[in-house]
Order: sequence, then C-alpha cells, then structure tokens
Amino acid sequence: MIIGVIGCLIVTLELVRPAHGRTPDSKSAPHQQHPTPSRRPEPPAAPLELLDNGDIFVLEGTRVEKKLASSVLASERVSIPVLTVTGTVVAKLSEVSPSVERNWHFNDPELMQSYVELLQDRTEVVFDEKQLAKIKELSVASVKSHKAIVQRLQKLVTGGTDTQKDLASAETELAHAELQGQKEVFEAEAALQKGLTARNSLVRKLAQRGIEVDTLDNAPGGTVVVVAEVPESKIGEIHEGNSCSASFYGLPGRSFPGHVGISAPVLSAEGRTLRVPFDVPDPERQLRPGMFAEVALGTDERNALFAPADGLLHIGSLDYLVVEVAPHKWHAVSVRTGEPLGGRIEILSGVDAGKRVMGNGAILLKPLIVQALLKKR
Repeated sequence: MIIGVIGCLIVTLELVRPAHGRTPDSKSAPHQQHPTPSRRPEPPAAPLELLDNGDIFVLEGTRVEKKLASSVLASERVSIPVLTVTGTVVAKLSEVSPSVERNWHFNDPELMQSYVELLQDRTEVVFDEKQLAKIKELSVASVKSHKAIVQRLQKLVTGGTDTQKDLASAETELAHAELQGQKEVFEAEAALQKGLTARNSLVRKLAQRGIEVDTLDNAPGGTVVVVAEVPESKIGEIHEGNSCSASFYGLPGRSFPGHVGISAPVLSAEGRTLRVPFDVPDPERQLRPGMFAEVALGTDERNALFAPADGLLHIGSLDYLVVEVAPHKWHAVSVRTGEPLGGRIEILSGVDAGKRVMGNGAILLKPLIVQALLKKR
C-alpha cells in the first residue's frame, strides 16, 4: 500500500513539471525577458533636396544624378555676332551734289512728309531769325531817332524858340515808337519760337522712327539707313558707332558693313522694343527702301564663354544657369546671353570662366529652382 501511494505522487509531480522547450508564462517565470523586436529600415535619402540657402543637393549615385551632365566654361576666341536683329531699309540717299538738295527716298509716305515739313520749317526758321534781327535793328533806330527829336525840342523849349506843345507831341511819338518796337519784336520772337517748336517736333518724330537728323544732313551719297526693332532685354548690347554687318534677303550671299547709329529716344509701347538705325554704305546702288535685312552686331574677334544650350533655364523674364558651388551642390545664377552656336549659347555676363555648369538634365532641377527663387522674394 505504501508503495502504491509513492507511485501516485511521482506521477503527479511529472504532470506538474513543464515540458522541455515550452515557454513558461509570466507568472511562473517572471525573471525571464521577452525577445527584442527587429528595427524597421530607414527610408532612402531623396535624390534632390533644396537647402535653406537656396542650393540644390544632388545625391551621388542616384538615377537622377546620372542624368545630369556638366562641363567647365572656358574662354574661346570667336568672331560670331553678339546679337542678330531683323530690320528694314527705311531711307536711301541718292547722289549728293552741292547744287542739288539732298535727295532722300523713304519706304513710308509719312516719313517722306515729315522730312519735307522739316525742310520747310528749317527755311522758315532761318527767315524768322533774319526777320527778328531786322525788326530789332529798326526798332532801335526808330527809338533813337525819336529820342534825338525830343532832346532837340527840349533845348528849343528851354531857349524859348519852340512851344511846350511840340515837345509833348514828340515825347508821345517816342513812347509810341518804343511800344510799337516792343510789339513787333515780340511777334517776331513768337513766330521764331513757333518755327523752332515745329522743327524740334519733327526731329523727335523722325528720331522715334529711328532716323537721326544728323544722318540725313551729313551722310555721304549712297548711304542706306536700316532700322531694326531690338528687344528691351538686348538694349545693353547696342552701342553707338559699333561695327555691324547687314545681309539682305533680296541679295543672298552678300554682306554690307555698317555702323550703329543713335537709337530712338523712347521704346515702342506695343512690343517693348527699341528702334535702332544702322548706316550702311551702298556704293553700287543695289539696295532699295523697304528691303528686309538681317543685321549682325559685334562681329569683331573677341573672347567669349559658351555654355550648353540645354542647361539654360528661362524663368520669368530672366535666364539662369545651374552652377556648381560645392561637391554635389548646385545654385541657379542669372546670366545674360548672346547668340547660339551649334548647341551652345554665348554667356555675356553672370558666370566666369572656370565654373562648372550643368547642361543636359538641368530641366529636372527647374521646379526646385523656382521654389528657391520664390523664397528669396
């Protein structure tokens, strides 16, 4: 019997003991720790990032970074034009002879009428100037004559040989002569001023059309005036007296050298352009008013910088290049551009030689550049 009781106790202990490899609950094994959970992987860094100072960080090795091409700006000797504009022959001067008035032909009847009126007003101004000088001379002579009579009568009245009435009459005539002289001088001056105003108005009218009066007066025979509309953004490239080269659609394969004239005093309100004249000699008399021309400015050999045309970004009214400021950091810089040349474009200012600029793929950075520019405002 004792042996049976002992056997039951052994069986009970075996049932209560936990099985091998089973995890006890927290109440039975408070001293054991739970397994550490696994960490989530960190998200990858953005391939492009706009920094607080406006720089753009490009992550190395990304697909975006591989699509961005760059090159270093280097100075080159070129003779291509700084600017090319399209114009029209507006005036042509025939042979000049001392005995014959300068014979200008215009492409517009209104210009012709303005020039004729200018010549007439000049003649009238010369006449009015002579009239004014003569009237002043006569007025002085008349007053001087009447003063002499008054002085003589004063002596006669004092001597008792003439009456006071005669003296008073002479003094009245003197005052009338002075008043009449002032009136005639004023009318002559007013006529002269009117003529000068009309002449100056016509000069300004011609200048606004791009025609300078000095050219009309002094240009040699065979001179042709070409007027071009230059955009407001390119006005800085126009300098009076600079050389240029004009080619005409009616005379293919030929080039006519010339010079930049005096620009119009105001911009055109419609197209925000400036009318610029170019004086072009035509010794063979082949050009005609109304012919279309292409004028190249700044054709002299010079040092120039060229950037990839694909890297030029037009934002608002300005052009930008993306310039490297540090490894993997780029910044948008405003530049002035010249003429394109085979997939490249001349950089006139804004970036110096030796700078690395972005070419193909720069358009991918445009949204961030716009965002950076908006922050600066």
